[in-house]
Amino acid sequence: MNKYYSYFITLVLSVLLTLTICADECIKISDCACSTAKNGEVDLAGLAGEQGYLEADNDPKYKFRFYPCEIKQDWNDKCTIQDGPALCQYLFSSKETFNLGKVETMRVESHSGLVTVFNYTQGTPDEKGNRTSEIELVCNPNVTETVFEFVEERPIIHYKFRLTSNRVCPGLIDLGCQRIDSCTCQADYNKGFVSVHGLLNSLKKEWIEFEDNEAFYSLLPCPIKANSTAYKYCDDITGGPAACMKASDLERLTLGLQSKMRFVVTQKEPFTTAVVYYGGTSILNTERKATLVLRCDEDVSIAKVEYLGRNPLLNYNFRITSKDMCPHW
Repeated sequence: MNKYYSYFITLVLSVLLTLTICADECIKISDCACSTAKNGEVDLAGLAGEQGYLEADNDPKYKFRFYPCEIKQDWNDKCTIQDGPALCQYLFSSKETFNLGKVETMRVESHSGLVTVFNYTQGTPDEKGNRTSEIELVCNPNVTETVFEFVEERPIIHYKFRLTSNRVCPGLIDLGCQRIDSCTCQADYNKGFVSVHGLLNSLKKEWIEFEDNEAFYSLLPCPIKANSTAYKYCDDITGGPAACMKASDLERLTLGLQSKMRFVVTQKEPFTTAVVYYGGTSILNTERKATLVLRCDEDVSIAKVEYLGRNPLLNYNFRITSKDMCPHW
């Protein structure tokens, strides 16, 4: 009797857990992101790196490219930047290229726990209709490399893909470097701390300020006083800005908040951590965000701070290279 009762309780708990996870619908907030009420955002921004796409070549007949947010390159006039493809197919035999669906048509097909499916339509026409595609985004917090693969074409002219990565995990989950505070984490791999505190102490500053041809910037990864002049480039200090800018037209913008952030180890050698700050000033109901890359280099005693540009449009990328960014006890 106890055995059957135990089975019954296990079954009930499993059903309740499944219902809890499945109930957290992921609502589209941009062409490459959706947001859940409980688990946070699934955001593909920056997933493809500097080249702007991911490539799958696990099928002997085809090669595929996935452009998560912005299209930087193209193969030929059948899969052009103007078409805004999310996925492109290249046929080795005929050397033809086909658009398998436009970025702007992205629809969240489903979301359950750590698996999200995006669907794309309006691809290159065929006698059976327009090509379409779907990509299964599998969150795996324990991997550091992204794997993109072609699964099958079923039904005809509908293409299925799978992408496994720690960068498609929903929410503000720390990956590979567990948060201590807004500017310090403990690295899983090197068993030490990565912190901006040491750099700021060596600079004898509470924040980092610099400029480029586009604007003036301030990086505020650590908590500072509410009346500090560090906020002079921010439009609002609610939530504790982590990055701000003043554009050439004198407009002030908050690019991300200390209260909405996560650490992600992106590379083990040289050890590199990315701090992603969400919740920046919105435009057209889409929030700005900032990514601060902390790159370890034992040979760099004077920190090098760089603005790397925007990819996609509302994601501002910065990098600090210094020996102070190396894990230490």
